[in-house]
Amino acid sequence: MEKNARGNYNPEPISSTAPAYVSFPLKPERNAIRKYGSQTPINPIRNKIIFRLKITYYQHHKLEIQAALWAWETFGGVGGRTRRGFGSITQCDSDNKPQNAESVTQWLKQNINNYTEDISKRGFNWINNIPNIVESINESKFFCSKQSLNALSIWSDMINMLQIFRHQRIQYGKKFGRNYWPEPDFIRRITKKRSYSHNKDIVTINKFPRAAFGLPIIFQFINRKDESNPNAPRDPYDTTLVPKGFERFSSPLIIKIIQCTDESYVGIALILSKTQVPNQLQLKKGGTPLLNPNDQTEDFQHLLTPNEAQKIKQIEANKASGSLLNQGTDILKAFLAYLKEKMPQ
Repeated sequence: MEKNARGNYNPEPISSTAPAYVSFPLKPERNAIRKYGSQTPINPIRNKIIFRLKITYYQHHKLEIQAALWAWETFGGVGGRTRRGFGSITQCDSDNKPQNAESVTQWLKQNINNYTEDISKRGFNWINNIPNIVESINESKFFCSKQSLNALSIWSDMINMLQIFRHQRIQYGKKFGRNYWPEPDFIRRITKKRSYSHNKDIVTINKFPRAAFGLPIIFQFINRKDESNPNAPRDPYDTTLVPKGFERFSSPLIIKIIQCTDESYVGIALILSKTQVPNQLQLKKGGTPLLNPNDQTEDFQHLLTPNEAQKIKQIEANKASGSLLNQGTDILKAFLAYLKEKMPQ
């Protein structure tokens, strides 16, 4: 591990194995870096792992076991990393795969019908607030990319689109630029802290719409001290957005890679049905809830009105070029539309 330009040890993103945007939580913590310096251990990300799974079950449970294994293979397990593509697997000796990218949608719907046919006959109704993929597939709340012979490449493309969508910046050649989502300026108003270079708001929406992607969110500002003017005002320190009364809420968005029978790969993005990030949120600094300046309570929201949604602009070629949310207020549906526009199928 080498030092960066500021003299601090900084582990390089593991971009050759996994997209840096989703692998950053796997980096060593700051305390470990301070303790071990250049010798800080970095956990590797492994791929191309082969394992054998043996399950013993009663015959009358066979369909349920097959359904659970298919759902695990296709959509992954529970957790933030698996919902962003980590742990994608395929069954080596199975013929139950889509032939190619064009057949993925029909393949998904056919498997859903096969595994839920018995449930449908019994008149079963899905329980509210319990995430399910059945309605997501039947209601076409998903996107399927074109195929690629490189699984890591298609995964990186999908994650790159997520990163761009979540960080609408005007950069002018800089690595970072001001974000055209409303949260940074709202936090500056909440904390009453802002640097000279950010003395004017870009957008004045008093909400946290990107909470729709899952919580918690840690907001970090580049908060360097002005050596020529040590007393100059600075941007806020780190704050964390959480659901009120809880520490986290899993993302309703799933991004996964699926292997086809022709040994090509496709990426899918799916919005889970029957689950939505609660609209009651808290913003904390060091574990202490901050007050909403609008009503002096600890409550914040993320759901947008149509008028608010129109104010969130899409950044193209360092210019604001219309509404990012396509006349809608649903952040996740807007992301699927963004994928369809930027990654032609």
